[in-house]
Amino acid sequence: GTARTKDIALPRQVAMYLIRELIGSSYPEIGRAFRGKHHTTVIHAVNKIERLCQNDDDINNLVHKQLIESIKYNEISTDQARALPAAHVDI
Repeated sequence: GTARTKDIALPRQVAMYLIRELIGSSYPEIGRAFRGKHHTTVIHAVNKIERLCQNDDDINNLVHKQLIESIKYNEISTDQARALPAAHVDI
């Protein structure tokens, strides 16, 4: 239902943003990795997360300080991984 979709949408948008930021994949490539989402959906997701990071210190901290830095240096702990919202992605 709608609630489940909302629970999945933000983590999926963050994942799309991270792939774009860290790997530099094209919008169509990212869309294909997420069950064939249209490239404009990926553009919307990346733009939305950029906006949220600019306007919300908590989101910015989560995305840039915790996720990106942990991924870059491969230092994400098991506890941190468990705390992340789960989303199923077919890659």
